[in-house]
Amino acid sequence: MELITVRRLFYKLQGGCQVSLIEADDHSLYILKLNGSEGPNLLFNEAYGAELLRHLRLPVATWAPLYLTHEFIDQHPEMWPQHRSEEHSLNSSHITISY
Repeated sequence: MELITVRRLFYKLQGGCQVSLIEADDHSLYILKLNGSEGPNLLFNEAYGAELLRHLRLPVATWAPLYLTHEFIDQHPEMWPQHRSEEHSLNSSHITISY
């Protein structure tokens, strides 16, 4: 699987999953999901579910792991997951759905 690097943040969407619309170095747009407020298994569940549906030959959006550089994270503090009662931290695990 090729390494896809996040280059540009368009905006962070509101909601529990705290997803963001981003552009990667392959010039494609992605919906970026970070592990955070929805629990530690969110990304695994998303990827596993997508692969299960694909195996059953059902239509499903493709997913790909993305690489967030330290520079990108430093330039976009709004990307940090918003936890109500926990200290803010950015987990490097992430998943995307491409369109």
